[in-house]
Amino acid sequence: MTLAPDALHLVVSDHGLLPRPRRPHAVPDPDEHGRGIHLVEALTARVETRHHDNGRWVRATLPVAAAHPMAA
Repeated sequence: MTLAPDALHLVVSDHGLLPRPRRPHAVPDPDEHGRGIHLVEALTARVETRHHDNGRWVRATLPVAAAHPMAA
């Protein structure tokens, strides 16, 4: 997690194997897989995904506004 003046950057790394092709008879269960990245995309300003030899990383960027002092 990195805070810049105008954005918060979150990076998650996955060192697992890249997704394997599904078996033809396997029926994916939409209640268990596949929604995470869609939620991240809906809640952030930008999402980058990079694949590497040991897996992948995802960087999500959220815009932030400068804090305003509260009136006393």
